[in-house]
Amino acid sequence: MSVAKRKQKRGPAWLVQVMAHGKRVSVMVHGTKQMAREVEAQMRREIKLGKFGFTPKQTPGLLDFAKEFLAYCRVRCRPATVERYACSLKRWGQELGNIRLGEITPMHIQKFIETRGLEVKESSLNRDIEVLRRLFTVAEERGLVRDVARLFKGAKLKETQKPARYLTEEEQARLFAACRTQNEKLFVHLGLYAGLRLGEILGLRWRDVDFGANTLTVSGERAKTRKTRTVNLAPQLRKVLLDSVRRGDFVVCKGNGKAYKTGRTLWRRLTKRAGLRDATPHALRHTFATGLLHGGVDLFTIQELGGWSSVQMVRRYAHVTVDAKRQAVEKLGALIGRAETLAEAEKLLQSANNLQLGEK
Repeated sequence: MSVAKRKQKRGPAWLVQVMAHGKRVSVMVHGTKQMAREVEAQMRREIKLGKFGFTPKQTPGLLDFAKEFLAYCRVRCRPATVERYACSLKRWGQELGNIRLGEITPMHIQKFIETRGLEVKESSLNRDIEVLRRLFTVAEERGLVRDVARLFKGAKLKETQKPARYLTEEEQARLFAACRTQNEKLFVHLGLYAGLRLGEILGLRWRDVDFGANTLTVSGERAKTRKTRTVNLAPQLRKVLLDSVRRGDFVVCKGNGKAYKTGRTLWRRLTKRAGLRDATPHALRHTFATGLLHGGVDLFTIQELGGWSSVQMVRRYAHVTVDAKRQAVEKLGALIGRAETLAEAEKLLQSANNLQLGEK
């Protein structure tokens, strides 16, 4: 927004320019600069209230713009992310229909939270809210809506922070014992020994495995952070890979060589056999980080190996086991105990010296 002086035959004039929902609106004010400022302020107020060159009825419908938003995301996000966005927007569409974006209010969002909150946890609700917020952000960039921050203010729910699930040594043994097929062995070994995410396991191709360099490469196309990384092959993982029969381009694939879409059936069948029904594929990655941490590997190296975006993420996933806590306390007890023993010895020695002085 700006106010600039202009020369007119009728006398001094001021050009007031404002941006109204992606479009520049200009108004010429004849009079003093103060009058122009007042006009500018009035225009700003009307824009916020939706009374200046914009009405909610001019905005596209939610379902209509969702198609544009998903097309926008397809060239910027991973396929799995686009699929998740589409599922969230489908739920919003079921709740709100093709309501115009400009007519959506905080009350609509609150009603969605109350309805869906009966079925899912806070984290799932927050993901749905975040998808709608991103859709509105794109709409705002295109000048279709306004005040997105105000619309979603206070919408995010407080999540209960639970320790991420990792596998104990006994559970790992059960999982290894439950592996019967080549795919199951590869799936488990890639998760535990390389820390690959589910999408990275299913997207890994044989061309990404270099036995000469003893590494595998995770393509940025499949990585969550969109960054390519290289992971060294542990001896156990190398052996499983060398012993495997190649059925197609993908390392973990169906009998016809085609890639798995989700891998859920494979994992569900395996964990049921191992008696680990509460574990998700991501538990393999958590276990990978935890094992490295307890092996004395520094956080920055773990971050590079696992492809985490920050060290803070590594702290979140690399959990301390019960045994590690017990051993830490025992070490602390031994260290402080020695100091306490020395202090007691000093007291005894001092008492003995005082006794000798008293006898003299």
